[in-house]
Amino acid sequence: ASSMKALICGVAGQDGSYLAELLVRKGYGVVGTSRDSMITSFSSLERLGIQNDLQTTSMAINDFHSVLNVVWRHQPGEISKPERFVTQKIVRADARISLGSGETLQLGNIDIWRDWGRAPDYVDAMWRILQQSMAEDFVYATGKTNSSEYLVSTAFAFLNLSWKNHVKVNASLFRPSDINQSSANPSKAKRILDREAKVDLESVIERMCETAVAIEMKYKN
Repeated sequence: ASSMKALICGVAGQDGSYLAELLVRKGYGVVGTSRDSMITSFSSLERLGIQNDLQTTSMAINDFHSVLNVVWRHQPGEISKPERFVTQKIVRADARISLGSGETLQLGNIDIWRDWGRAPDYVDAMWRILQQSMAEDFVYATGKTNSSEYLVSTAFAFLNLSWKNHVKVNASLFRPSDINQSSANPSKAKRILDREAKVDLESVIERMCETAVAIEMKYKN
């Protein structure tokens, strides 16, 4: 199999689309999957201008035979599987509310502290990790920890909204397994991968909100 062919599981998502853009620019043949590629909206790929630069196919990540069939058919040299994050739920609702949706955003525990970063930085790190001659574990992060409440309040303030007027903390959405506070030391990644996440959280939130508003305006129209 060619090491220049990559399979991205969940290519329609935020990280998946950014990873596809990165790999397309590096000359990879990219195959992107979704649960049903015939009905999935690949608007994120369209927004990045790469919808015609990769193949898309259906694959259920929890179905062994489905995964095996796609891997056997396309013979990728690299596989990454990006994850979806609550940040998208927050900024998309924030955008809709700013456009007059009148909805209330339901969230779980917002007293959770995390190291938040910028998706394109992380997908670049994913690629760099896959280029190492030996498999190793890396912690990639900004090294700064902020609360979910700070993220929510900053996102709503950016669109001139007071989050307390539009957000309800719903105890039924709390997850007992959630770690209350996590912090990260990215020094190994910086040393070996020669890369560090430098973008501050406020800039990340601003970019996400601008994108979310553009998307919701397109849907609204």
